Amino acid sequence: PAQAELRAPVVGPLGAAVFAAAGDVAPDVGSLGLDRVKAAGGVGARWRLTPAGASVRVDVALGSEGPEAYVLLLEAF
Repeated sequence: PAQAELRAPVVGPLGAAVFAAAGDVAPDVGSLGLDRVKAAGGVGARWRLTPAGASVRVDVALGSEGPEAYVLLLEAF
């Protein structure tokens, strides 16, 4: 899999992100193929909780199976 994320500050502890990912999962290496690669992308918000970088992360992504929402607490990077 490959993924990338671009983050930008908005105001104070609030930030925004855009991200994209692509990859495949298979039972063995021989079953992998570019024709099976799945892609997804989305946007998110980051609320910094500590100066060390812990934050609340809220993302909305769109992939081949439709939209998904994610909330992650205490992200460390």
